[in-house]
Amino acid sequence: MLLTSGLWGVLESSIFAQAFGVLEIPKGSYDLVLALAALPVVSFLAQLLIILALKFENAGTVSLMRTCDVIFAFTWQMIFLNVFPDDYSLIGAAIVIVGVIVITLRSMLSSLPPEDPRRRRFRFLLY
Repeated sequence: MLLTSGLWGVLESSIFAQAFGVLEIPKGSYDLVLALAALPVVSFLAQLLIILALKFENAGTVSLMRTCDVIFAFTWQMIFLNVFPDDYSLIGAAIVIVGVIVITLRSMLSSLPPEDPRRRRFRFLLY
């Protein structure tokens, strides 16, 4: 599954990068080593850690933490690549973050007893 997703991602991103004229091959040997060696290792470790997290923790918690990738991607992109997100990226990130907050509040509210005032106050989140 991981190989199929990776190959599909390479194919799709190559087509779109070529179509938009932004395809760029790493020029230095250091960049090439990072692209060919470090990225697959880091991706494999990320997938392995997600599988271990799903083994030991509730799936809802793991999926909630997985959505934090958006925040980490923006942060690391700004720190390491000195590339700042545009308006569309910020709007998309805001939508993801609001969705995560709503899902978290919904799961917290559903665990409260029915007579709890907080559950009654935010009942619109439970429908």
